[in-house]
Amino acid sequence: MSATLAPRVVVVSRRSELDELLDRHGTRAAAGWFLRQRGRDLGEVQARHDALEAALTQVSAAVPADWRRGAVDRADLHRCL
Repeated sequence: MSATLAPRVVVVSRRSELDELLDRHGTRAAAGWFLRQRGRDLGEVQARHDALEAALTQVSAAVPADWRRGAVDRADLHRCL
């Protein structure tokens, strides 16, 4: 008897600019200062981060409940993919 595995979906995403800034500068205040020195605003970066999170949530919600799921950071994939 052969068992059939449920389909699998793997969501590949990149880290947001906010995640990168927080890794580089350590705090939101330091990241905000860095952006202000370049004529930018932390609010715009936060808005894009929130939009990315909302999109990932929407994609996850669209996957049928009985499917297997996985998530991969784009940086972890080989460059040719």
